[in-house]
Formats: sequence, structure tokens, C-alpha cells
Amino acid sequence: MTRINTFIACLVVLLYVAACPVHGAVDMNLTFQTCCDMGLKSAMEQNSCIITEPMSGIVLEEQTLCLSVIELCCARKIREMDCEDGKDAAKTGGNCLERNTTDEQHCCESCKLGLITGSMGVPCNLGETTFGKLWDSAFYSCCTQSDPITPEAQRPEDDNMCEMLQGELCAHICVPTPGSYKCECQPGYTLMADNRGCEIISGCVKHSCSQVCEEEERGFKCSCYEGYQLDSDNITCTRIKPLDATCGPGYRHHPIAKVCQDIDECAEDTPCDSTQECRNNPGGYDCVCKRGLKLDKRTLACVDIDECLGDPCGRYSTCVNTFGSYRCEGLERSSAPPTSRDFTRRSCPTGYKTTNTQQGCEDIDECIDDPCDSTQECNNTPGSYSCGCKPGFQKDDFTGGCVDVNECQLNPNACREGERCDNSPGSYGCVRIASCGTGYTLNQHTKRCEDDDECALGTDTCRFIGAGWECKNVQGSFRCIKNTTRVTKTYTCPDGYALDESKTKCLDINECMTGQHNCRSNELCINTAGNFTCNTAIECQKGFRLREDGRRCNDINECSENRGICSHRCINTWGSFICGCDHGYTLQADNRTCVDANECEGSRRLCMGNCVNKPGSYYCECPSGYRLGADRFSCIDIDECANYPCAENEVCTNIRGSFRCTDMSCQSNYVKDQYKNNKCIRDCRVSDDACTSKPVSYTVHFISLVSNMTLPPNGFRFFKMGSTGSTPLAEFELQPPESDAPPTTEKASPDHFRLEMYGQNSATLIMRKPLEGPQDVHLTIKMSYFDQDKFLGYTIINIELFVSQFTY
Repeated sequence: MTRINTFIACLVVLLYVAACPVHGAVDMNLTFQTCCDMGLKSAMEQNSCIITEPMSGIVLEEQTLCLSVIELCCARKIREMDCEDGKDAAKTGGNCLERNTTDEQHCCESCKLGLITGSMGVPCNLGETTFGKLWDSAFYSCCTQSDPITPEAQRPEDDNMCEMLQGELCAHICVPTPGSYKCECQPGYTLMADNRGCEIISGCVKHSCSQVCEEEERGFKCSCYEGYQLDSDNITCTRIKPLDATCGPGYRHHPIAKVCQDIDECAEDTPCDSTQECRNNPGGYDCVCKRGLKLDKRTLACVDIDECLGDPCGRYSTCVNTFGSYRCEGLERSSAPPTSRDFTRRSCPTGYKTTNTQQGCEDIDECIDDPCDSTQECNNTPGSYSCGCKPGFQKDDFTGGCVDVNECQLNPNACREGERCDNSPGSYGCVRIASCGTGYTLNQHTKRCEDDDECALGTDTCRFIGAGWECKNVQGSFRCIKNTTRVTKTYTCPDGYALDESKTKCLDINECMTGQHNCRSNELCINTAGNFTCNTAIECQKGFRLREDGRRCNDINECSENRGICSHRCINTWGSFICGCDHGYTLQADNRTCVDANECEGSRRLCMGNCVNKPGSYYCECPSGYRLGADRFSCIDIDECANYPCAENEVCTNIRGSFRCTDMSCQSNYVKDQYKNNKCIRDCRVSDDACTSKPVSYTVHFISLVSNMTLPPNGFRFFKMGSTGSTPLAEFELQPPESDAPPTTEKASPDHFRLEMYGQNSATLIMRKPLEGPQDVHLTIKMSYFDQDKFLGYTIINIELFVSQFTY
């Protein structure tokens, strides 16, 4: 007997027994409950309603009745279990026709109908239609658990907007967040009201200290590194003269020698990375790229040099570039430079290069590239080079570097007596520390003090004592000795001289001062020893004026004598002058006139929006729909939608520099989704075939973009659609775009977009090429869904792209 026949037979027995008298309602209810539990247990544990064990606790006259109850409860439970298996099969996309039992098959079909109905967004209430209690329950359960296929504009979780739109989102730092981003600013700046721009808040940014800037509550304070002191301007730092035990940066005090010695940072700290070589220098060090590498000025990193571009291996071998070097493959290698005779089978070894004729090898002069540090001299050798210490330096056996030789310490007699020995990197100097004293003069050539002959120089005072006193020179001074010879002598002087008051000495007559010359009015009298000369008057060059004595020319200060000679600033120079202009002006070809410099015409971008020139400066303006940021450079979009400018049934979409109002009323035969304002659901009357052939629903999405936005290499993923629940198979079709743009703007085409499927029921819309603005682009995506090969219906997704006129 099949399960369904058993169920019918048991039902007949139950009806018959119910008409017979029973012992009591309470006792029969207990019997029914006990027997039903036994039937449920049999169904769950054995999946069978055949009872083989005795019914303990049931009196003999009631066992026939109990058997019927067991059969009924067991059959109901098995049907429920089969129905659950059918629902699970429908949810996992299984074939309902391949189920094991009729109940499992029918529940699978009912559940699948419920999933389809729920995915369409249609109400799960069947109304007057009924499939039967068990199958109605399966339909309602699956319908209410199904997620509607609702396209949602969401960004894939693994998309990093900061990487996709580098430099487009934030002024300083872009920090990705799940599905979005946030902007941050560099130290010393604060985020502006638009949450994109940054403005200065740090006094240290506005005022550059020479070394260290410390923020304070009302400004900033400059300080200096150890070994420096702050100047009177409170900004500049100057080095403090080292004491005996205090050395500047990069030096260490030697406790025995009592001198400051250079610190070899390369030997102690290895401050450079693996691609660099450390070269010590007095007071510091340099990190230079290793051989075979070069400095990338953009990233400041050492990158590989492709030596193979210079064909170092010749035509008879293959050059293979490696990081920092290269190798030649295909021929033997030798440590000696090959000759033209065997060049056909060898490449040049390290340190050699092919000749211009490609018939031999010649030595590479590595010293041309200055591979040694500043304390060394490069000596080129065949196939290599060596670095030796420069004069005044010696090799340090511990570090291998060249250190300064302290000549003053090694040779106490390096300088003469009275001089101080000052050591310097690679040399030394002698500085005189004592003066020669009165009566002596230092001979700069011999560096010795020599006696002054006051008598010969006429600097003695013997002649002021009186007649008969004579001068006699002694070391460092002179003596006045009286001439005791009483001889009266008459002195006569040659022409051009006259006796002094003592009548014992002849003095020159200055004819030019006494008027005893015979020079003409256009001639200049110049006194000489015993005579005079008449020279032609001096003619001063342009920019100079003759002095009153007629012997020299003085510079003319054109700036003070000719007010207004320059438009703005006048700077006097020796024999001339220079005109300068205020900031924002340029000097014309006449070198005097200053005209306004139009900063807006330069190649440098001074404003995000429009640059407006004004005398001596400029200012920035923004197009309509934008406001100027606090940095006076940025243009910040005005959100017009914040003031609700649209009608009651319209949706306001803010775009860069403007806004759009879109009527959201549903078309005929459609009603508004009560949960989503941008979705309309089909509402058809019974037997209205024209209506039921239309889309189940349609949605409208609005996206604002800037003109010619920068896209990632693989395109910009800006719209995702699909469902997260168990739904039928979905297919997506992107219609050609419709564009509303001026004639001068490139309109959107199918080449700008593509759809990318992922999973069974999801797709992503990707922008492949930037869109030029201004233009409005309408995109339509048709989403059709199937149950295996059976077409179930479709929905329409409308996407409105508003591309602004500007790139910001």
C-alpha cells in the first residue's frame, strides 16, 4: 500500500471510530496525544509509518484507535518533511521534476513561484487563488524570504576610491573607507568646510625658522640645534664658536688631542640603504647610488641603469641587464682585455669597453665619474681604479676612509715664532698672534719684524728741539744728538725750494698753492718736488662729476637728483642707476617704465576657476554654482538642493556648478514603490495582456560627474546591480547611451561604457573613457530573469549621468 492510500484508509477508520462511544473525553485526549507523539517519532527517526513495536501504555481495547492516530500524525510529518526538502531544492536552483515524492515536487514548484513573485517586488498575497494549505504555506514562506531584484548604486567593496581617482578627491591626503573616502591634511593645515581643501593654521608654515619651529598658543617660537644660537631676529641660527670640549654636528671631541675630529657616520651608523654607498665628508656624509644605479629625481630612489642600451657586449654576444649591472652571454669570458684577433669569440671584461671600430677593447677611465669621495684622489688603472688619500689626509686603518692630518699636532714647528698654527681639512695655516711693536714694521715676505729708520723717514723730532740737533737711528727708535761744532754755515736752496724757519733745511715750494705757476685756465696745476706741471683738465665719464679740486670725479646719484626718473624704485650704482618694479609689475624695454604683469597669462595655474588680472596682482573667481574657498584658490560646489528648489513630486540632484529637478511620477499602469521613491512597480488589471507585457518595474538613478575625470587603468566601476538572495538566472543588456550635449562637446558613445558580469545575478557598469562636459547622458539597462530556459519577465534600470562643464 502506498503512503497516500494508507493515509486515506486511516482517515476512514478514524471517522468510524469517532462515532462510537468513548470512556471519557479527558482519557481520549491523553491517548491521542501519546499516540500522535509516537507517530511523529517514527516519521523523524525511521521516515516510515509502519509500527512494529508494541504500544506500551495503551489498553488493549484502544490500540486499534491508537494505530490510526499514529498513521495520521506520521503521514502529516512526512509530508511536512518532504515539503521542506522541496523548498530547499527550489532555493538552491534544483529541478523540481526530479524530486523523490509528489509532495516534495509540489512544494518545490510552490516555493519557486514564491521566489519569483518576491523577486519581482510583487505582493505575496494570493488573494482568492489557493494551491492547498501545504503548498500555499510553501509559496508564502519562500515569497516573503526572497529579496527583490533591486539594482542599487553601490561600489564594490574591494574598490579603493582613492586609488581609482588619484589627485581628484582631496587637496592633500585621501584615506579610503568602506565604499567611500575621507580627506585629511598635512601637518600645519586644517580641513576646510568642503571636506576636501586644506588651509594653513600653523604659524610655523607661514614663518620659516632657520632650524626648529615650535608651535605656541598665540603663534610660534624658533629654536636652534645643539651648537647653534638664535640671532636677534629670533629666526636665524648661527653656529656657536666651539669650546675646548664642544664640537659642531658631525664632529666628536678627542679627549687626548683636545681637538674636534670628524665622525665617520658611514662606519658607525650605515645610514644609507642597500642601493646606496655612504661617502663620509667633514662634518657629514652623502648617500650616492651604487655603481650601475642612478638617482630617480621624482622618487629620490636609486633605480637600475640599463647598460645594455649602450651595447657594451658588442655584436658577437648578447647583453642581459641585471639590477645594478649586466652580463654578456654566448661567448667566453676572460680576465684580460681581448685583442682584435680574438674579439670575434670574446666580449670585453669588467673595466673595459669596445672601441669605436668594434674591433677591440679599451680601458674605461672610471675616474671621469669621480667615484671617490671628497677626501680622496682617483687613480685609473687598467680595468679598474683606486682611491688614494689627498695631500693633507691619511688612511684610517680602522674605517678604511681618509681622515685629516693634524699638521699642527704632528709638527710643533710648522709655524714661525709669534704665529699660531690653525689646522684645516687637508691643510693648515699660520696666523701671527703678536705685533711688532713701536719702531718696527712686519715684512710680509719674510714674516719678520724689521727696524724703522726714523731719521731717513723724517719721522724723528730732533728738528723741533732747535738748531744744532741731529738724528741718529737705533734699533726700534732714534736718538737726538747735539752738534757741538760751532761753525756758522749759510744755506742756499735750488730753484723750487726755500729755507725753513731754522734756515738749515730746504723745503719744497708748492707753486700750485702759492699761485707761482703759469698754468692756463683750462689746465690743472700739479705740484712736484722742486717744480710743477700743467695738465689738461680731467674729463669725467657719464654718471660722474668733477670735484672742486679738479683732480677726481665723484659718482652722480641720479636717484636723488632726478626724482621720478624711474616708475617705481630707483637704485643708484657706480656711474649709473637701475630701475626696479614693485611686485606684480615688469620693466619695459626703456628700463625705466613699469607696467602691470598679467599673471593670468603665464603657464602656471594660479586659480582653480577663473584668474582675473588687476594692477600689480590678480584674484580668483569661480563660475556660477561655485563659491571661492578660504584658500582663495579652490572653487567649492554650492549644494543648491540643500534649499529644496524643486517641486513636491520632483527629485533634486546636485551637480558640480548646478542642479537638476526630475519629475518622479510613475507612468501609466505603474505605482510608486512604498519603500523606494525612485522605483515604480507594474499595476495591471486582470486579463490586460498589453500591461503584463511591460517591465515588472523600473528604477531611476542619478549620478553627478566632473568633466574629463581621471579614470583608473581598468576603468571606473561606478554602478553595481544584482540581488543577494536566491533568485532565478538574470541577464543584463546595456542599451546605447543617449546624450544631450552642445555641438562642441564629444557625446557619449557605446565605447565609453561596458557591462561586466560576476556571479549568477550581478553585474557592474564600468566607464571606459572619460566623459567631456557639459552633457546629460541617459543609460538604460534591461535586466531579464529566467527559470532555467523559461522567460519570467524583466525590469528596466535608468541611469542619468550629469556631467558638469568643469573639471572640478
